[in-house]
Order: sequence, then C-alpha cells, then structure tokens
Amino acid sequence: MELTSSTFALMKELSDFSYELSALDRVWNILFPDKGKKWHHLHVNKYKHTFYITHVGSGGGSLEVEPKKGVRAMNSMGASFYSVENHGQLATVWEPLIVSARKWLNVARKDWIKANKRIQVEYPLRHRYGVAPNALIRASLPDNYRLDKELGKDRTLKLVRLVEDGFFLKAENTEVSSMTADDYFQYCRIAYIAGKRKEETVDESLSGREMYSRYADGRHEGLLDIDPASEQEFADWIDGNHPIRRGGGHPWEIKRGGQVFILDRI
Repeated sequence: MELTSSTFALMKELSDFSYELSALDRVWNILFPDKGKKWHHLHVNKYKHTFYITHVGSGGGSLEVEPKKGVRAMNSMGASFYSVENHGQLATVWEPLIVSARKWLNVARKDWIKANKRIQVEYPLRHRYGVAPNALIRASLPDNYRLDKELGKDRTLKLVRLVEDGFFLKAENTEVSSMTADDYFQYCRIAYIAGKRKEETVDESLSGREMYSRYADGRHEGLLDIDPASEQEFADWIDGNHPIRRGGGHPWEIKRGGQVFILDRI
C-alpha cells in the first residue's frame, strides 16, 4: 500500500506545477536525482481522470493511476495487467522512484530557479531532448520558413489564439459529414498550391480536378470517373461499394514522389 499512497500523493502534488498539452492530454516531465545522485526521467500523462507514469529509458513499463481507486502496472505495449499491491517486486522498483520524484518536486517548489540550474548542469547530455524555443531556431536557421512573416502580426496572433482555444481539436471545425469528388479535388488544389516547392511549377489556373489529373500518378481507382457532384457516389466509392472502384490503386497519393493526402469518411 505504500507505493499506492505515495503515487496518489505525487499525482496530487503535480497540480501545483505547470503542464504541457498534447492534444487533450496534460503532460508533465519530471527530471530528478535519486539518493545516489543518478538522474531519472518520469513522463506523466493525464488522460481524462487517469494518469500514466512512464520511467523514460528504463524499459520497465509504466503505471496506470486512478486517484483514490488504484495503481496498476502496465507492460511495454500499454496493457494494464495487475495491481501493484499484489506485486512486491514491482514496489521495490517504483517506490524509490516515486519517493525521489516527490522530494525533487519539494525542492523545485522551494527554489525553482536553483532546481532548474542544477538540472542544466547535472542532467546527462545523452538524455537531453525536448522543444527548442522558437527564437533559438530562428537565430540558428535564418533561412528557415517563417509562417509569422507570411501571415503578418495580426493574422499570426489570430492563429495563436485559435490554437490556444483548441479550435482545431473540435470536430465541428475540422470534419465534414459528407463530400463529393469535386469537394475532394478542391482540397487537393489547396494542397498542391500550399505544398509547391521553389523548383516546381504548379499551374494555379487549373481546377482541383485538373490538377489531380495532371500531378497525381494516375492510380485513382475510378475516382475521376464517378459523378463529381454526387455525395452518394463519393460515399459509396469511399466505402468500396461503388462498382467502378478497383483495387490496387493509390488514390490518396495526390503528388508523385510520396506526398499523400488521406481522407477518412466521417
């Protein structure tokens, strides 16, 4: 029970610390030393009301934590299979990690500047990875594509707000209930223009259907032959129920050379 209560306490203490967002999940990465000053990395992912703790780089699986309910061990494939209370050997591995992680959070809470400096000095270089600040990327790669410059200040701020508000995570903003072949080709047209390389020429006077005919590799499985304005024919074609749908094609690779445009029917 010691491991369970200590793990519950760690999950509660995490609420005092900022997290990153991965889709709708909350993510914490805890870098901390144990009693022997060996550094460890716990990746904590919260999905809905359940936490998943992974000891990064250990290969020892993970813990699935439901606060006030229980802690279960998970294998490397992500399947939970037994309660930690019934596995003493597991406790000997995880208890010291959880205890050390909690002690480190207490250190960070008291003086986060000092704690961060210690991580910068002591954390092994071979284990360091993460997200680099945008300013550093711009300084290091001055020729890199600048979306903010193309959009301008006002539209960049608008895009940032949309992302922060989760606009692109909502189905009503990103999914459609039905389509026609012409609708699909229009999306292809947008992709052709947006994905044009410097050395390429894309004739923007063409319709989406004409671009698909010209720039895809021809293995369209009958997509160019169905009624372009019929939602039902396109739905049947998507589901593989249309008599003209032939196997062995590659209809979603809209550009020769491997660029793929995937469509899932909602």
